[in-house]
Amino acid sequence: MKLSNIEEMVYIGIYSFIKKHHYSPSVRDLCEMLDRSPATIHKHLKDLKKKEFIDYKEKQSRTIIIKER
Repeated sequence: MKLSNIEEMVYIGIYSFIKKHHYSPSVRDLCEMLDRSPATIHKHLKDLKKKEFIDYKEKQSRTIIIKER
């Protein structure tokens, strides 16, 4: 599946954050990085999970993982 431009930005943001910090970003981290609202970030995280690019545990902080492709 192809990602939209913003989904790709979120995905790259997650990947870069994990690579630098060795743990996943919070929604707030992504909001600050991408200058987007929490609702927008949540929507894109949900879309990325549905497209199987990432996975995370609902209602738990810093559980985002990049899925093997």
